[in-house]
Amino acid sequence: MTYAQSLRLAFIDWRLLVHGSVRRQHIIDTFGVSMVQASNDIIPFIAEYPDATEYDKSEKQYVPNGRYKSVTGWTPHKLMAWAAAAKAGVEWAWG
Repeated sequence: MTYAQSLRLAFIDWRLLVHGSVRRQHIIDTFGVSMVQASNDIIPFIAEYPDATEYDKSEKQYVPNGRYKSVTGWTPHKLMAWAAAAKAGVEWAWG
């Protein structure tokens, strides 16, 4: 897995943990990748952690299945720190 892929995996994990959902558009908007790449990030995530999420057809998004825990093993604090760094424009953070 490349560094960029690991960042996107962490982002998917963060979205599910903090916001309770993730869509391909969230990945596209944050990382500037194509729709195909966003799908190629979500599909392996779902394959690796099949019990972590379910697809909400009415909202067209993935939502946590039950009480979601970080699949990357990162704490909510660490995930929030990454999100804050990204928002502040830190180069190594998301997007």
